[in-house]
Amino acid sequence: MIEWLMGYPMRIVMAFVFFIICTGLGGGVFRFARLAMPQSWFPAIWSGVGVLVFYLMLWHLFFPVDKLSLIIPCGISLLGWIRIWKNVKISSFQKGMIIPVIFLILFFGLKMAETDFMYDSLVYHFQTIRWYEQYAIIPGHANLLIYFGFNQSWFLLGAFLNALVGSPTGVFILNGSFLGLAAIEWIFRFRFAVVNRNTMLMLFSIGSLLLLFRSVNLSSPSPDVLVTIITLQVLGIGITKYLKGQFQTIRGNYLLWILSWGVACKLSLSGLLLGWILYLLFITSKKNIQPKIIIGCLLIGGIFIIRGIILSGYPLFPTQLLGLDLIWKVPQEKVQALADFIKGFARTGTHGYWTLPEFQDGSWIHKWIQINRTKPAIWIGIIGFIAWIIKLVKIPKGKSRIQLISYCIPLLALIIWFWAAPDVRFANALLWGVGLLGVGIWLPELPIRWKISPWVWISIPCLISLIWVPLHPQWPKEIPQSACISQLMTGGWKVNTPAFIKYDDWRIATCALPTSVRPDSSLRMIGTTIQQGFFHIPKPHANTVKE
Repeated sequence: MIEWLMGYPMRIVMAFVFFIICTGLGGGVFRFARLAMPQSWFPAIWSGVGVLVFYLMLWHLFFPVDKLSLIIPCGISLLGWIRIWKNVKISSFQKGMIIPVIFLILFFGLKMAETDFMYDSLVYHFQTIRWYEQYAIIPGHANLLIYFGFNQSWFLLGAFLNALVGSPTGVFILNGSFLGLAAIEWIFRFRFAVVNRNTMLMLFSIGSLLLLFRSVNLSSPSPDVLVTIITLQVLGIGITKYLKGQFQTIRGNYLLWILSWGVACKLSLSGLLLGWILYLLFITSKKNIQPKIIIGCLLIGGIFIIRGIILSGYPLFPTQLLGLDLIWKVPQEKVQALADFIKGFARTGTHGYWTLPEFQDGSWIHKWIQINRTKPAIWIGIIGFIAWIIKLVKIPKGKSRIQLISYCIPLLALIIWFWAAPDVRFANALLWGVGLLGVGIWLPELPIRWKISPWVWISIPCLISLIWVPLHPQWPKEIPQSACISQLMTGGWKVNTPAFIKYDDWRIATCALPTSVRPDSSLRMIGTTIQQGFFHIPKPHANTVKE
């Protein structure tokens, strides 16, 4: 018990330190771009996270993400804090939010104590972070294990936290910290919505809080958590504000930056980024996009593409689009097999390549409906879409209808999701957002009288959240050990693989580097060291003639 209590405050303190660094980085960005400092802390924090992602992607091109990588961002953060301290003051409104903020910090601190880990984390999440801690980016890393080709910069943040904490368990606070921050921000938005009688934003805030409270496996460094947070950010403070006629140019640029570094953390946000770009160009005005923001987005996009090419030979792995003819390029049949595997699982809910015939002819749609018909997120999305259609048909043409067109942003993202990989887990927040927006566009017409104190409304999601608090929380002390064996490869080098591969157990989280699962006999090292990368010897073409 004493050991647990000692770990509990320490992890919360380290989460605070992490966000203090990010806040300073965000303040430095506002100073560099000569933008006015916002009156809220949150834009500085989220902008700073993006700067840290940009820095880590650049740093990792040449060096591992170890303690040495802490020096530059901490120095810049200190300079940024000088600007923040002079411009941002804590208002009486913010002081009045101390109690719910403390509650959320304690709640998500407890949520981080859950010891269950996602299977994907034990396969490649933790292992990817270990590679990033010990090596700079490796050419052809996907040839060693196909999952290493996923160009997800979220894992760089995990490696940074490990270096900051000085332990491989520092990554355990990654998702819980971000969810806690997001929940605190939504509590502030809810309070703002109640004071300003913005019923749509109030509904979206409650829905967002409930969705965040339902999060599980927070000790796993899955990037799905970030996707949920950014999706809610864009729909909540972007479209909601626009539908209420409160949209501001600075907010549009701010969300564009968040989406840009979010895509660098996980490519599944690309549909929302595309929709937001179209939104800024055609629904608002081209003049609303600041050139400095565009340059920042292009820089982070350029480094992201370079990293993808180095890891696998493909800029947007696992798609084969614009693959380069490099020695470490992953064979096309392996990339196609992975893409089909992901699609097969997302569409039919089953593992294995036997799912391919089912979704190639469109028959998978019937099975997908059967699998997902009882999932609340699907029905929430359907209800929201129907509500939007009715509203769009009902109102006359004009400004109101143009505002409703902004609802096409999440719909475009949903279309891309359904075509690419329609697993509900990949679009949970998007479906919730569509539902909340669809219902919310009717709320301004409801005769709601604000006779109940805002604190009563705030207490509702807080009390509901207690259902998900672990009754007997136990801090995960370490990553679960994996049973590994050493396999000799052609050329005399060894690779560590899971010991129970015959049971399809791919858990290699703690295997010593280099690691793989079922390494191909054609796998080779480019040079004499791991850092030089991996490649596959091309298979000889069969010289046969059909009879």
